[in-house]
Amino acid sequence: MTFRQAKQVAAFKFIPTALDGSEIARYVGEFVVPAGLAATDIIEMGGLPAGHIPTSVKIAWPSIDSGSTITCDVGILSGTFGDAKQTAGARTMGNEFNAADTTARAGGVSVIAKYAGLALAVAEVDRGIGIKIVGAIGTLVTGGVIRMIAEYTPAPIGM
Repeated sequence: MTFRQAKQVAAFKFIPTALDGSEIARYVGEFVVPAGLAATDIIEMGGLPAGHIPTSVKIAWPSIDSGSTITCDVGILSGTFGDAKQTAGARTMGNEFNAADTTARAGGVSVIAKYAGLALAVAEVDRGIGIKIVGAIGTLVTGGVIRMIAEYTPAPIGM
């Protein structure tokens, strides 16, 4: 397993927050598909700020696998947002938004497909949103850009 990060995460781009409950903020992360991307690799694509809940997570996928075997999970990462120095394998990832998604085979756009993604409990710390390559890659296609757009709003408190 190799832990990787979108350009914005690696550059320590701050996570924008919404002003109040009627506002939506966005985090856009981009990752260029490198040679060597493989099953079990995790890519931290962006962040979900403390006190916020997701309203949408979209992934624009290039065709990554011309062999049509790749599957990907999209979810919340454990550990500290933006921390790439943790021991390999120390940061794990769930599949709260998508599990075994096949969109990266031919390219396209995936959106939240699971209830758990929109029902996430609010947290007091910033959290990473990531992609995990689950299924083996048959024939890797490099150079394409994976783009994630995460939208979120402050959690409703006391309602």
